Amino acid sequence: MAGRTWRNIDITFHKEIMSYIIQNGGKNEEIKNEQEINRFKFSDSTLTFYKKGTIYCTPSNSNDPEVYELWDLIDSLAGSEFNLSKKEFVIGLDETGKGEIVGHTILTGAFFPREIYQEIDSKERGQVLNYKF
Repeated sequence: MAGRTWRNIDITFHKEIMSYIIQNGGKNEEIKNEQEINRFKFSDSTLTFYKKGTIYCTPSNSNDPEVYELWDLIDSLAGSEFNLSKKEFVIGLDETGKGEIVGHTILTGAFFPREIYQEIDSKERGQVLNYKF
């Protein structure tokens, strides 16, 4: 599973997210570089707030539902970079990225019902193409 990134987060949401983390057992950690505002340990994930308005959360190795609830909270406040498809089925495609040499080559594809869309890691969701069958 991949971590999650949110960009252009309003400072108001930043404070609300920090409050949620602390109320639910998150621990403030030492800032690692000058670009960070805050860093929290939450379950088995680390959530970092950056000066540019970016939030990054490392993946939960244990798939802790509390981490997913936090991600849902951030999505509800800041909006998700992904939109849930209105199509009955979704197709996800990934290519090799060698377009400058031989053109885009499809490496893999996935076909799945829209109900499981939210369960797919963010990187894969970003490459999903919507298609109605």
